Amino acid sequence: MFQELALLTKSPLRVKVLNFFVRQPGVLANAREVASVLGASQTAVAKELIALHKLNILQKRSVSRVPVYRVDERDPWFKPLQTFLEETTTPTDSTIAKAFRGLSGVTRLVIAGLLVGETKSPVDLLLVCKNPKDKRLGKIVKKLEAEAALPLRYAVLGIEEYHERKQAYDRLLRDIYEYGHRTILERGV
Repeated sequence: MFQELALLTKSPLRVKVLNFFVRQPGVLANAREVASVLGASQTAVAKELIALHKLNILQKRSVSRVPVYRVDERDPWFKPLQTFLEETTTPTDSTIAKAFRGLSGVTRLVIAGLLVGETKSPVDLLLVCKNPKDKRLGKIVKKLEAEAALPLRYAVLGIEEYHERKQAYDRLLRDIYEYGHRTILERGV
């Protein structure tokens, strides 16, 4: 038992790859897709995928001759790993808020979806800011993806658009606010 656990958590990259799949049951991904989210090399990720497949935690199949992987939800390690990884690898509210502090135009930051353990939310991050086309927003989200080892879905709205959508009871905002979410940054909205 301890030897298997040691093999599953052999390196930080392996834990990130494991987190990518365990936190998203049913998702099929190849080495390139996982490497893109993790900000790691495709070769290193491919090695970890092969190792996790040999440990029977990941299932493998080929799609157009490219190996794709997904977590084996029947594996006895799946549920305990899922609980452990949700509790230990999700970035804290302060870490997420700190990532956006350099942008003075962000007025509201709401986390939902995978970041709060909610599978039904349409996005993981809702950003309301003065300049929704700021290119730095995408870069910050990409860094958070690498830190969380999860692909993050996000929406960026201008302040006026946010208020219009909120007043119209927009489906996106309704779905975010009706399911699990937390507002972690709010400045004069």
